[in-house]
Amino acid sequence: MKHIFFVLFFCLVIFGCKKHPFDYRNKFLGNYKFNVHKYDSEGGITTLDTTIYNGEITYGSDKNTIYITYSKNSHFETSLNEDGQLGMYSKSNIYGKFESTHHIIFRLEWKEMFGNYYIREVTGDRLK
Repeated sequence: MKHIFFVLFFCLVIFGCKKHPFDYRNKFLGNYKFNVHKYDSEGGITTLDTTIYNGEITYGSDKNTIYITYSKNSHFETSLNEDGQLGMYSKSNIYGKFESTHHIIFRLEWKEMFGNYYIREVTGDRLK
């Protein structure tokens, strides 16, 4: 009887949690303070801007992806290796990695019509 109780309790703990147990992505998820440097070139005019945003990193749609919301209307999904390297899952060119389980750096680049291009250089620290 004790064994049945233990098994039921274990199942409740494992399947009742928001986080997926034993998932390597867990150590990278959470709320982050992002420092976003924007470089935009539209119609030959370049603008620079820096913003700070409290965003989050959550599970992605696949078992090896994460979803990063780094500013109010800016987010993307990307693959994540166990060593913290970001992949090319998104439509933009992304280069980045987790330097630790609490600090991320990445760079997004994309081009649009008429030679317009956009760059986002972002650093983020997990909030406690």
